[in-house]
Amino acid sequence: MRRKTIFIVIIICIVVVSVPAIFWIINNINEGTGDNNHTVSGSYLVNHNHAHREDLKSIPIEWIEEAKKSLNIAYGHTSHGSQLTSGMANLDAFMGGNDTYIYGPGGATNDSILEFYDFNGGFGGALTTTSASDLGNPNDEAWAAATEEYLDHPNNPGTNVIMWSWCNIAGHNITRYLSHMENLISAYSAGGSKGRNSTNEVNFVFITGHVDGQGINGTNNLQNGLIREHCMTYNRTLYDFADIESYDPDDNYFLDLNVADDCSYDGGNWALEWQSTHDGVNTEPNGGEWYACSSAHSEPLNANLKAYASWYLFARLAGWDGN
Repeated sequence: MRRKTIFIVIIICIVVVSVPAIFWIINNINEGTGDNNHTVSGSYLVNHNHAHREDLKSIPIEWIEEAKKSLNIAYGHTSHGSQLTSGMANLDAFMGGNDTYIYGPGGATNDSILEFYDFNGGFGGALTTTSASDLGNPNDEAWAAATEEYLDHPNNPGTNVIMWSWCNIAGHNITRYLSHMENLISAYSAGGSKGRNSTNEVNFVFITGHVDGQGINGTNNLQNGLIREHCMTYNRTLYDFADIESYDPDDNYFLDLNVADDCSYDGGNWALEWQSTHDGVNTEPNGGEWYACSSAHSEPLNANLKAYASWYLFARLAGWDGN
């Protein structure tokens, strides 16, 4: 009889502990999903779900304007990373030429322009002495040192967003990358060691590396997976470069077909195929569905999608909730 009582007590304890845990798990899963891929604790992942013309057009104009007023972005990259800015360069003309999606250093004195410093192949210019081109060039350390030097320079233009991209992520130390990012976040967040507050803290955007034809089980995807997992675990902001390249605008998936950075996959090229059957001559207001632009190592459509996702990111960084 005593053993039966003890057994019943144990079962009750297990139920009491397990039920709240199950509800907690369900609640957190529900919070981490949704149409805008908004994760718990206010972080967000920008990926192929936010890389359509419709996603760009869904952003309320007031948040585009707020991004232009409030953001000061420094972006370090080499050729693959230039796909973002190449797409951004021709986007406004495609969308109607109303100066809605314009960017550049001129934003320092003009709130109608997104203040954006495009450091292609050499980060920081006169504000840094450390030579750094991208997240792995010349090594896995230089970008972090250059970032700190740039942000600490007395003539710094007030940067509040830092972005860096990879050339080829394979073979690089992802643990070190994540550690550097966390150290920078800690130092330049409000209350951090660099003396920032809520009005001048710095947002750091994580980024994955481009696809390379090795598919789901390739080194690149495994490396990218570590970054995605970290961002989801610690509620960081991620621009998922590789995920955007893994889908066409109709959300057909190609990573399982070993898609490469030029958009080729086992059996074709999703960008060339899509471009060939959609209007790439007219502007968007006149029925255009994609636009010509430079796209290093790839096709124009790839850079188009990267530009749409970039402005989605900027609006979120400016405070838009995605709805």
